[in-house]
Amino acid sequence: MTRREASLLKNPADEGFFIVWVSKETDGLVDVATFLLDVWCLGVREAFLQRNLSPSEATDMKDRHRPTFNEEKIHPACAKKLIEGAVAYAKGLGFAPAKGFRKARKLLNSLDSFTCPTDFTYGRDGKPCFIPSSEDDDRRIDRVLAILERSCGPEGFDYDDGDDDEDEGESDREAFQIYCETLPNDLGGFYFISGFVTAALLAPDAIPMPEVIKTLSEMLGLEPQEVPEFASHMFPYWNGVAEMILECLDPSTRESSRCVDIWVDDLPPDSETAILVVSILWARGWKAAIDEWREHFLEFPDQPKLKSAWESIEFWASHEQNKDTFARYMDEVEAGKRPNMADAVKQLAIAMRGKDMP
Repeated sequence: MTRREASLLKNPADEGFFIVWVSKETDGLVDVATFLLDVWCLGVREAFLQRNLSPSEATDMKDRHRPTFNEEKIHPACAKKLIEGAVAYAKGLGFAPAKGFRKARKLLNSLDSFTCPTDFTYGRDGKPCFIPSSEDDDRRIDRVLAILERSCGPEGFDYDDGDDDEDEGESDREAFQIYCETLPNDLGGFYFISGFVTAALLAPDAIPMPEVIKTLSEMLGLEPQEVPEFASHMFPYWNGVAEMILECLDPSTRESSRCVDIWVDDLPPDSETAILVVSILWARGWKAAIDEWREHFLEFPDQPKLKSAWESIEFWASHEQNKDTFARYMDEVEAGKRPNMADAVKQLAIAMRGKDMP
């Protein structure tokens, strides 16, 4: 007996992006196809197929890649119709689906999209809208914009890079800081979460954002009905931290960039104690993520050239909030005997993710 299911995940921060799962279970084995859709412009951004999973493996796989919110069960025929429509819309603009689509679409072959009564809309406000993701480098963005200009004309599409208002990213960050003040503070609030997110983004094998949100929600003790609001604040902050990391990895901006989201302007003036406290909280968040997904980082702590960087962050994560200890540490930093925490994180970022730069 064959059973088919499909789910649609809606990103509360990006209306034009969806994740579609289509599964087929036969004789106790499950095939799952995953499609990341950009229905405003590029069609299928990512797609992959996993075969012959046990039902528990399929459930675990989905739980690792999806949050427990904004999921909508849809008929598999409607999933096919939505995906095919996105592909056709993007093709008309000049974009082919992702490489994995040809393989993943095999799970759609026996479905009849004509039986789906739902009409889906593509584009935003009647025309394409390109919103780059954190994984789109400048060359990719330029290529997409050139294709759109050829197919639609200079005024025939929208481009939203999030930089129209220079302070927009800061506003997202400030909103997240204010929101974090409403969360249980046992872990350490905004700075703990910031360190946790940074470590997750730096994992050589990417840890999906939904899994990070799910893990943090459990650590914070959030109720299921509280998770959507947490996620809606996390999405823009996650992207902001990802941008900071990309600037640290880019040789052209590396020297002036940092991966640690701690800024003196946010803290009381002339307060060494405040800097000490938030640095400890940030490092504890980092360490919590490393401990949570240790298998992703196993090859790095033992590398001799990275030893001092790891020890620097471990120092901040483990010691008590003691001014004398802090003073001794800073003396060692100034003497060049150890890196400060920001430089240590940058060094680890380059070692773990520097190969991802074009």
